[in-house]
Amino acid sequence: MLQRVAKLARSNMLYLVALAIAIGAAVGQRTHLSESALRIAVTCLAIAAVTPSMTLVSARGILEASRRGREVALGLALTFVAAPAISIALSTAIRDKLLALGFVLSSVVPASSASLAYVMIAGGDLELATALAMLSIAIAAIAVPSYIELYSSIVSLSVPLAAIARSLALTMLLPLALGQGARALLLRRRALERARPALQLIAVSSILALVATLVASRARALAADPAQAAEIAGLLGASIAAALALAEALSRAARLCPRRRVAISILSATKNQSVAAAIAVTAAGGAASLAPALAPVIQPIIAMSYVKLVQQRLRARESR
Repeated sequence: MLQRVAKLARSNMLYLVALAIAIGAAVGQRTHLSESALRIAVTCLAIAAVTPSMTLVSARGILEASRRGREVALGLALTFVAAPAISIALSTAIRDKLLALGFVLSSVVPASSASLAYVMIAGGDLELATALAMLSIAIAAIAVPSYIELYSSIVSLSVPLAAIARSLALTMLLPLALGQGARALLLRRRALERARPALQLIAVSSILALVATLVASRARALAADPAQAAEIAGLLGASIAAALALAEALSRAARLCPRRRVAISILSATKNQSVAAAIAVTAAGGAASLAPALAPVIQPIIAMSYVKLVQQRLRARESR
């Protein structure tokens, strides 16, 4: 039963996110969360959203990564150099500095469990994708604060780096520790596969609650200026599409096999917006959370379009 519900939720994620946005917009018109309450709510929901994926990911991926130096180096360079550079360049079109900060944050965080799901659906190299995901989490502890400091200095914006470091630890390192502890316990009881649907439902429901909460915090501002939301959504789409196209082109130039190209492209272009949202709220309050709130709608559309393109290429190759 749980497995069927989890599968139904995953296959209808776009509609569920749209529903969460509508609920958040309606609730936000009638209620108001203080910045401190919003920060606590977003951090707790981000931890709940990230921990299940950390339970399902095997730490052996880190060991596997050491055997694929060229692919891992390319994937990490695309994740922490190319994707942020594209986002920073596009952020110049955003007039509001806090909105721009949230937009940049949405591209400097590592990949999510959804990224691994896209790789699996497309028939990509799941082992390489897992290795990149695990290594990205470790590198993000240094890369994310560094990028925030760099960007804030470029646009003359003051941000609390110490608070951001704490938020990063809470939303990435704590879920990693909790997830791997839960994984060890479930493996000992031979219950990991049975727990998978429940973990997926926890992640999905937490993401939906997080999106609704973020939209509710910005509902009145969105109603006053809907063009602003449309602008951010368009720039998010352009950023993710450009990162995918660049990753695909460089992977082809490196003569990587199709399965590894897919893994690198998806892991470098799709990001964990739950973590981005928590850090954005910590750094600048609800004003910076618009991009991470809209990204769960835009990201799956572009990612699944890429997945379908890959599947069409594979079918065409097999029919020759």
